[in-house]
Amino acid sequence: MKGLFLFFVGVCMGCSSLFAQAEFFQGTNLGSSARMIRMANIEGFSGLSSTIFDNPAGMMIVPAQRHLNFFYSQLMQEVEYKNVAGTIQTPYGVFGAGIMLTEVSGIPVTTQDISADPENPLFLETGEYFDYLNGVMKFSYGFSQSEHLHFGLSGSYYFTKIHTYTGSGMNVDAGMLYDTPVFGASIVLRNVASGLKVKYSNGSSETLSLQTAYGARYRLMPDLQVYGQVKIVGGSKKMANSFAAVYTPYFLPYITISGGYKEFLVLKEVKGGVTLGVGLTLGSISADYALEQSDHPEFNGKHYLSMGFAF
Repeated sequence: MKGLFLFFVGVCMGCSSLFAQAEFFQGTNLGSSARMIRMANIEGFSGLSSTIFDNPAGMMIVPAQRHLNFFYSQLMQEVEYKNVAGTIQTPYGVFGAGIMLTEVSGIPVTTQDISADPENPLFLETGEYFDYLNGVMKFSYGFSQSEHLHFGLSGSYYFTKIHTYTGSGMNVDAGMLYDTPVFGASIVLRNVASGLKVKYSNGSSETLSLQTAYGARYRLMPDLQVYGQVKIVGGSKKMANSFAAVYTPYFLPYITISGGYKEFLVLKEVKGGVTLGVGLTLGSISADYALEQSDHPEFNGKHYLSMGFAF
């Protein structure tokens, strides 16, 4: 089984440029935890169970037999963004599951009024309202090929609801993580099954876009690590770069301070932002806070908080 999986990952990596791309909105683009966001959205190195939303191979470096992570934020004043994820270590590898939701409530239903000017219709509220929901469920499995080389695979179930329309679809993620005390490398392939689509109740469909992310970590000093990542997203294959530094004082090993610069795609345009944050780990409980300053006005000055629990 492991040999077949290694072959599968190799084929996906070699053929990734051939897969079709689309622009279906994916909440995973926003970040899976405050820890990940304060590390400039670099994937695979968080050490939290929420890594199933970015690189499932990262489950192998979660330092707990059982781990739960919770994340909640309100975006753009009206958009609720939340997820919960859990992992469990077994003699057969690490298993994980989680759900991520993006919700907007109370969107007014409007109608066009062309009686005054047919060329410039007025949009009037009808007094009715509807909700928007976009979500993904992940079911993940990870194993170690050696002490430092890890692999992961996730099955994804996407679902969405817009007023009276619903949609759903499935796809697969594959990840690799090479992790040593000095150097680490992460490779993520999200939505590798190019033929699978999100199908809507009105008969239309969208292909889930392939996303690839290549990250690296280097321990510059005993208490300072630097990170970098190149991510390719969207049908236009835009490239987004991220850089981060993480400092863990030797005299305060339970506190971690980080900052970085990240790029991300907004309507086919690459935007940038600076992230800062701090993490606190006390026994089996961890808390992470992140602040984002962004070129995008709706994400500028945003605060994020996530909590993790080890058992």
